[in-house]
Amino acid sequence: MYSEWRSLHLVIQNDQGNTSVLHSYPESVGREVANAVVRPLGQALITSSVGSESLLKTDKEVKWTMEVVCYGLTLPLDGDTVKYCVDVYTDWIMALVLPKDSIPLPVIKEPNLYVQSILKHLQNLFVPRPDPGSSQIRLCLQVLKAVQKLARESTIMARETWEVLLLFLLQINDTLLAAPTVQGGIAENLAEKLIGVLFEVWLLACTRCFPTPPYWKTAKEMVANWRHHPAVVEQWSKVICALTSRLLRFTYGPSFPPFKIPEEDAGLIPPEMDNECIAQTWFRFLHMLSNPVDLSNPAIISSTPKFQEQFLNVSGMTQELNQYPCLKHLPQIFFRAMRGISCLVDAFLGISRPRSDSAPPTPVNRLSMPQNTAINTTPPHNRRHRAVTVNKATMKTSTATTAHASKVQHQPSSTSPLSSPNQTSSEPRPLPAPRRPKVNSILNLFGSWLFDAAFFTLLLGFHFSDFFFLTLQNGGENNLFKSHSRTNSGISTASGGSTEPTTPESERPAQALLRDYGKDTLNTDTAAGLLIRSIHLVTQRLNSQWRQDMSISLAALELLSGLAKVKVLVDSSDQKRAISSVCSYIVFQCSRPAPLHSRDLHSVIVAAFQCLCVWLTEHPDMLDEKDCLKEVLEIVELGISGSKSKSSEQEVKYKGDKEPNPASMRVKDAAEATLTCIMQLLGAFPSPSGPASPCSLVNETTLIKYSRLPTINKHSFRYFVLDNSVILAMLEQPLGNEQNDSFPSVTVLIRGTSGRFAWAQQLCLLPRGAKANQKTFVPEPRPAPKNDVGLKYSVKHRPFPEEVDKIPFVKADLSIPDLHEIVNEELEERHEKLRNGMAQQIVFETSIDQKSEEEWRKKSFPDPITECKPPPPAQEFQTARLFLSHFGFLSLEALKEPANSRLPPHLIALDSTLPGFFDDLGYLDLLPCRPFDTVFIFYMKAGQKTSQEILKNMESSRIVQPHFLEFLLSLGWSVDVGKHPGWTGHVSTSWSINSCSDEEGPEQDDVIISEDVGASIFNGQKKVLYYADALTEIAFVVPSPVESLTDSLESNVSDQESDSNMDLLPGILKQPSLTLELFPNHTDNLNPSQRLSPTSRSKRVPQGRTIPPMGPETKVYVVWVERYDDIENFPLPDLVSETSTGVETAANSSASLRSTIPEKEVPVIFIHPLNTGLFRIKLQGATGKFNMVIPLVDGMIVSRRALGFLVRQTVINICRRKRLESDSYNPPHVRRKQKIADIVNKYRNRQLEPEFYTSLFQEVGLKNCNP
Repeated sequence: MYSEWRSLHLVIQNDQGNTSVLHSYPESVGREVANAVVRPLGQALITSSVGSESLLKTDKEVKWTMEVVCYGLTLPLDGDTVKYCVDVYTDWIMALVLPKDSIPLPVIKEPNLYVQSILKHLQNLFVPRPDPGSSQIRLCLQVLKAVQKLARESTIMARETWEVLLLFLLQINDTLLAAPTVQGGIAENLAEKLIGVLFEVWLLACTRCFPTPPYWKTAKEMVANWRHHPAVVEQWSKVICALTSRLLRFTYGPSFPPFKIPEEDAGLIPPEMDNECIAQTWFRFLHMLSNPVDLSNPAIISSTPKFQEQFLNVSGMTQELNQYPCLKHLPQIFFRAMRGISCLVDAFLGISRPRSDSAPPTPVNRLSMPQNTAINTTPPHNRRHRAVTVNKATMKTSTATTAHASKVQHQPSSTSPLSSPNQTSSEPRPLPAPRRPKVNSILNLFGSWLFDAAFFTLLLGFHFSDFFFLTLQNGGENNLFKSHSRTNSGISTASGGSTEPTTPESERPAQALLRDYGKDTLNTDTAAGLLIRSIHLVTQRLNSQWRQDMSISLAALELLSGLAKVKVLVDSSDQKRAISSVCSYIVFQCSRPAPLHSRDLHSVIVAAFQCLCVWLTEHPDMLDEKDCLKEVLEIVELGISGSKSKSSEQEVKYKGDKEPNPASMRVKDAAEATLTCIMQLLGAFPSPSGPASPCSLVNETTLIKYSRLPTINKHSFRYFVLDNSVILAMLEQPLGNEQNDSFPSVTVLIRGTSGRFAWAQQLCLLPRGAKANQKTFVPEPRPAPKNDVGLKYSVKHRPFPEEVDKIPFVKADLSIPDLHEIVNEELEERHEKLRNGMAQQIVFETSIDQKSEEEWRKKSFPDPITECKPPPPAQEFQTARLFLSHFGFLSLEALKEPANSRLPPHLIALDSTLPGFFDDLGYLDLLPCRPFDTVFIFYMKAGQKTSQEILKNMESSRIVQPHFLEFLLSLGWSVDVGKHPGWTGHVSTSWSINSCSDEEGPEQDDVIISEDVGASIFNGQKKVLYYADALTEIAFVVPSPVESLTDSLESNVSDQESDSNMDLLPGILKQPSLTLELFPNHTDNLNPSQRLSPTSRSKRVPQGRTIPPMGPETKVYVVWVERYDDIENFPLPDLVSETSTGVETAANSSASLRSTIPEKEVPVIFIHPLNTGLFRIKLQGATGKFNMVIPLVDGMIVSRRALGFLVRQTVINICRRKRLESDSYNPPHVRRKQKIADIVNKYRNRQLEPEFYTSLFQEVGLKNCNP
């Protein structure tokens, strides 16, 4: 509940607030100081009168005294020092309630600050002494009463003080209650008061200053260490019942039966606590006791740190659990806890079971209660057994029992809900209220506790004994009782018509009720129940009996994959069970000894990974759970590296320290595919481009076509490769659409092992909406300078002060003659010239100053020449370099060749100017990202034997049965071949993203729909049926004859001309569209000029262009037969030669387009409609080691509703089996990875590091290449 919050354990342990300076001195010194200082303070409190002031006046005096009092609280109790310390502190903390004259003035001024320190010092009083006595108990009670009064009456307590108060109570409770109880010790005497004050203060804190989650978490952890004290459970039960009473009052209104509790318990809840606070506090207090079932297990209760400290004796040997008397009280404590929870359940059911000190329950008249015709939602453990009338004897017994019960019902109850388990009550429980809430939500809160406790307690003592007990599952009126004994099958009738169990043990009825409740929740008559039961059975057998048999394991994994696709809402635990079982199966198979490893074993492991992917894609929310995500990623790690980094026996082994040793490369590829599925498909499928393509439908051609800049062409892209597995195509120029041109932008096409993805990125350094980027470069307005600076005073500056003139001359001063005494006529003339020159210079400088001052006055402010302005923003960016640098790809280490490896550096550049580069890039785009399959569908009327007759059945919808057309539409949805980016049934028209323009579609559709062409509309020329999920795609083709090959060829040529951007894709995309004309049969009716041989057809494929290696051809035939006996006459050889997907030319064979698959190996699914509306299935041609494919099996009868789904799922499983058996098949991500490596080897730009960095600063040539 508080897993994301930190506990305050370390804060409490590391807090030194209860230590004093005197602890640094010898004990004798501290004792003498404490006695001398505290005694006058304590005596002053005893003898104080009204108006007497405290001895302490200043803050310094108070703090010094508190250091002494803190130490005094740690002294033995043989004197009065500790008592005086307690008296002083309990008096001072009342400053937050009602300040008195005896309290020092600094404490009154800042009460919260001082009370926080006082509470920390008082912790020393609760430390157990070696010789505890009644004096310590009395002093502790005095402190607890003062704290209780402080919390109740203080109105100025700050949040910090509340938090310190809560930590103080938690600390003292943990100090006394966490350790094992000592008979007659201080903990046993103070337990009830301690926990009572804690809960009361906590409730007050919830009202005035709600505690934060760390405090709740700390309280929950500490209370779990005190549960061996009966008072803890007793007080918890009081509080939670009081909260529940208030909760029901405002939740269900006054009409709901009140939950009666004693007034003393009701007083625990502050009256001012509002409804929201009640609800929040109730839910948190409900979980404060942790799991009450732990009380039935002494090993859990004794696993706390304080117990472990006590377990070690002086010799270091552990002691037995039974040596601790406190653990013997656990059954009684467990009963009290479960009794309290039972009262809560009754309260929500409208049953008031008061405590022993409250009023008796209100009698309920069963006959006067209204009959409830709704479904009985009472849980099984609350249902009363009904006596069933089977004969006269039982009828009498039943009547007598009812009469007795009615008498007892009106007797007042004297049994407390928390009484001893040995006590019994003759009072039958009153019936639930008619307007009680639904019980399911209550069981969600309390059910797990109650059931776990019952199973843990009841299944141990009588696990192997022979007892009889009752059951709720009655098979009929005459079968009243059933025996559930493990070794006895007889039925005891000794009890006659009694409704009591046939044995005195009380555990067996409860066990039966719990078992029957489980059966009710898993009703196999419902879809959810059947699905859960199926998952449980398959997963259990898969990891036990079936894991040694490969064929059965494959079928079980296929069944699990099918169950994952069932759209029924089940609990996440059942989904997690299926995922966990598949992971366990993979671990077992991978851990088998090396001699047992074979290709078949690895095929099963690959199938298990595929099943895991199906579950994850169908239920992506399962990875929101931490445990499930961790388990799945560990399995992926096991498949890729051959071992887990962390196991229960070993330490963590990091990736760099492990040697890769997968079970096989196929297993590694399957694990990598699972990792790709987790990282890229979960939650992201179907993408905005639709389910036909899990990748982006954008490439270089699309960007060039839709960009508004005429200078962009295919040479405007920079190409880089990361880690030899990802090709980056970067367009630095902005596209000119909605992008902001002022921001650096880069468009990146990422081609990796999982497909092609386009990202348009902009470097945003400022928020978009505020337009702050424009304000940054506008200078801030400033005030104009004020030239009026006041009066200017003319001051004549002297070289020397005036006092110099007053100094009388001496003879030494007169030794230097004046100028007029030594000047003659010649010197006078020179002197005059110098004087004139100086005068002219003064005039000139003065004029210059005046002129500059006038110019300065005429200039505007601020001066644009001298003002400091921010530089204008850059308009052109080399965003490819910025992108690589910001993402950490651009470093000196990334450009260096790896040591002792043939792999290229982590970052390399590609040379797009080399011939064939864009063809190979289009070749890479042509490689699919998912496995693809093809299904050819035929309709065979009664009595037909030739392929011509069968194909002509598709020409009109009036020829075929209506259910056949409905079946076609249940297999997939209709797509246009010319616009479809996925698999179309032939490689020449598949995975094309630059196909027909949008304007041609409606015209073609109108032409096709205008006439009744039946199912032939899906013959692969214009339309096809298509289905795809995150892991596979299927094209459903309905072959049909074509009237003229010439018309077909002209149509194909027009389709080619409409593609204006085919030059960027390999030549294979320029082949004609898929045609299924029958050249051995239907071309016989054509003249020689129209007839084409198989060899001439193969020449349509451009020479030098090879179809990518697609692996084994996975095609399946589905045949609808009107008469079952005609299956033997189905012309399979003729139709096999006519159905081409283009995959058969993957080995660069140009001899023929005829399929090389043997006729016997082509899987055929025959569907025969029965008169009952059902359909009979016949399978043929599935050969190989694992030929038993499900869900359809030979001879199965299928309903109309499930036919399409089962056929499609069977086709998927058949094709997966074919790929598992094929030696030439590589998963799509492996083929793409190999092609990327080939592109790197062919077009790598082998540059030195300086050349690479230089190329990043150079612009990509735009003018040299025509767009």
